[in-house]
Amino acid sequence: MLWEQKVDRVVMLTNLVEMSKIKCTQYWPKDGDEQYGEITIKLLTTIVFAEYTIRRLRFTKVKRMLMILK
Repeated sequence: MLWEQKVDRVVMLTNLVEMSKIKCTQYWPKDGDEQYGEITIKLLTTIVFAEYTIRRLRFTKVKRMLMILK
């Protein structure tokens, strides 16, 4: 979907857990990279602010690469 829609930003407007309920599954690695089928996600940088966090991710699929700012 990222490649099909030519996405360059992903915005998540929820915490992973809110009021003891899971709101979102963490789809990025805590550090390094993770493989999901033919897609690899690599965490490049994390900047934590008081109210939000910015993570720079690299998504690689087979021979195509896409850089995402989340």
